[in-house]
Amino acid sequence: AQRGMPSAMRLLTLQWPCVLPGDTSGYKLTNCETFEMPIMAQDCQLTCDAGYVEAFPPFARCPGPPNEPVFELHGCEPEPCLAPHGVLNAQEPSCEGGWELQYGSYCKASCRE
Repeated sequence: AQRGMPSAMRLLTLQWPCVLPGDTSGYKLTNCETFEMPIMAQDCQLTCDAGYVEAFPPFARCPGPPNEPVFELHGCEPEPCLAPHGVLNAQEPSCEGGWELQYGSYCKASCRE
């Protein structure tokens, strides 16, 4: 290493200010107002809105150039739903996967024999 230059490498992470996307469904936004000007991701605090659960801790990501300066919101997904109850001639639970269905999954009906 040269004199005055540390031998350790220093990595920098560049961050960009962004604005909120048009659709923020599923997220409660705290300190995320971007009406007047874009903000940094660390200044935008996210939690999941009613009817949504954390798949992982919610966060806002600003993709940076050459992308549009619009936050990508991650971490919240709709709550699971329950399988139908009391369906005529169906087993209990009425879905092969059980009582709880994850968001985006399907219920495969299970009939009584």
